[in-house]
Amino acid sequence: SICVAQEAAADWRHKETNNIVTRLQALMQIPLFLHGLVNMVGTTAAPSNQEIWLAAGTATTCSLQGWALQFSVSAGVCLDILLSLSFLFAVKYGWNEHQMRNLELVGQIFIWPYAVIISVFPLIMGLYGHVHEGCYIRVPITCDKPDDVSSCVPTPPIMLWIRLWLLFQNLMHVTVSFYVIAQIYSFARLSESESVVRRVAVKGVFYAVSVAI
Repeated sequence: SICVAQEAAADWRHKETNNIVTRLQALMQIPLFLHGLVNMVGTTAAPSNQEIWLAAGTATTCSLQGWALQFSVSAGVCLDILLSLSFLFAVKYGWNEHQMRNLELVGQIFIWPYAVIISVFPLIMGLYGHVHEGCYIRVPITCDKPDDVSSCVPTPPIMLWIRLWLLFQNLMHVTVSFYVIAQIYSFARLSESESVVRRVAVKGVFYAVSVAI
């Protein structure tokens, strides 16, 4: 992420290479770096008073890791969608620089507040906790009898809505990726630079499949 950000920042400083793709590639390194950092920390952010391998943190560090993961995923997905749409409008519809800047502005106004809201809300609700290999949104459990596991049930319908929204966010990401690839590929079949654009579309298919997995 640091290397890509340096290259993109260098291109950003030159007028001939300062475009929406360069700027988005640079900005995408923020959530990617944060996501990588979260994965590197792993279970060490979990509370040390729990029986979790390598746990050395507190409830605060666990919540912070959960927030960072949710923020990086949400921002990364949205930036990826914006970049995909930028390719579509530039390649197929021939948008000029002014139109692309307007698209970028609208996207940036939406993306960052959205990522903050969707990650801060679970933090305020106290929904972050240890889940598998790290800390993320967990299902709170309410037990009528502390010593009886059978009396424990997941609390709140709000968790269902949060998980459904995250599922929708990921499905939207995959859908937009496939749509953009299909549109560019169909354009490539009628384009003089068919082989070049088709190769880009094929790479996009592999990327979208990996995202879906």
